[in-house]
Amino acid sequence: MHNSFGEKFRITVYGGSHEPKLGVIIDGVEQGLSLSEDDFSEDIARRKPGAKGTTARIESDIPLLTGILDGKTSGGPLKIEFENRNIRPGDYAEFVDVPRPGHVDYVTHPQRYGVISARQFPPFTGGGIFSGRMTLVLVAAGVVAKKVLAVHVPDAKISAELVKVGGTSDKSLWQGLIETAVADGDSLGGVVECRVNGLPVGLGEPYFDSVESLVSHAMFSIPGVRGVEFGDGFTASDMRGSEHNDHFHTVSYQMLMRITCLEKPCQYHPRNGTQQNTQQNGYRNVNETHDICTSTLCHCRKCRKEHNNKHII
Repeated sequence: MHNSFGEKFRITVYGGSHEPKLGVIIDGVEQGLSLSEDDFSEDIARRKPGAKGTTARIESDIPLLTGILDGKTSGGPLKIEFENRNIRPGDYAEFVDVPRPGHVDYVTHPQRYGVISARQFPPFTGGGIFSGRMTLVLVAAGVVAKKVLAVHVPDAKISAELVKVGGTSDKSLWQGLIETAVADGDSLGGVVECRVNGLPVGLGEPYFDSVESLVSHAMFSIPGVRGVEFGDGFTASDMRGSEHNDHFHTVSYQMLMRITCLEKPCQYHPRNGTQQNTQQNGYRNVNETHDICTSTLCHCRKCRKEHNNKHII
């Protein structure tokens, strides 16, 4: 497995959803950058589950920092670690032999590659390093990245919000859609939009390291992301060349990006799965601590208030 990304600012993730700890090690953070646990509070709170449609799993998510001296980065590797306390590997025992459809179980199964995957050491631990739980360490890395960006690109402003749930952009319908999906034991997908203003002109390098190439790589590494578009994205294919004037790229000091998050394919409806030892098909109910709508964990605080959501996510 390759669990690192980046060059000048390089992150390496470790741990898993039901392991004792998970975290991220960051290389390339300069010396003397002010950093404390409090710097992570706001972004971690935005991600935190608890709202209608999100996972019932609750964790404290308090970051433990290594590589800090007197409240400032040392210039060496920065380690940010979290404890997993609400661990329930027993929930996944039946899926050792019957991989969950729509998950990584099958492609990481020993019979697929002829080797023992890290996910197959007992006890079976759900999504492991492929779980949505790993977004916690990505959020932590993002907090540090924004600190570094503020020093070198002080005019950069980053915002993100949920713009579509269950196929609709009408925010007044979202809560009802989520409640219906909860009642049905089903799930919903969504679209998150991110804007970055104040970027310098000419970011990226040819040929494979364009801004879109690198950002897409990072976005597709987020569990559950199934699509990434920039600017007008796929709608540009419906336009004529004379109509298409895409302003939202780094050449014009703004980047607009949208990511599509899939619906969780296994809630409480029976799903067809293959028993790996006998190769026989069978239907199973999948009872886990999944989110009904993963995209709601990407809500901006403003959107959360608009929907009268009492939980910080």
